[in-house]
Amino acid sequence: MKKFNFPIKYTLQPLHGFIYETEHYKTESYIVTKCYVVEDIVRYSEDGTIKNIHKVVLPYQDFPYSKKRNYPTYDINTGSYNVREVEHLYDSLEEAKEVCDFLNMKCFEEIAVANTSRVSNFIDLVEERFNLLDEEENRLLESTNDMEVSYENRYKNKTM
Repeated sequence: MKKFNFPIKYTLQPLHGFIYETEHYKTESYIVTKCYVVEDIVRYSEDGTIKNIHKVVLPYQDFPYSKKRNYPTYDINTGSYNVREVEHLYDSLEEAKEVCDFLNMKCFEEIAVANTSRVSNFIDLVEERFNLLDEEENRLLESTNDMEVSYENRYKNKTM
């Protein structure tokens, strides 16, 4: 088991799937995952808005298709880590799950509207999808039991 000193938080990981029988690829649902936080960026725009971007390493880049565990790896040639940018990090599983369920419900509604001829009972679709997502999410969180979520202030300087 590898040990890294990066903070660990919860974030949302999109699961991709085909909505139509064509080649149109779209994010249709999310699951909660832990992640290594490699970098925090604050972006200021000219209209005064502030956007926080977090560069994170997900334990499985392409879950559930990839079974190979992913760790923060620094590439000396590019001068960067194998990161993905996310806007939101969560300290608690409950908070992340609440946001995840809300976004999944929105996605399911879009799928149901786009596929009205195929979806006879929206409630059944949602229940089936949430059960499937819960199974995948539980499997992912179980496989990352070695990653302990960091609750301390990430910005606190450590002195030697």
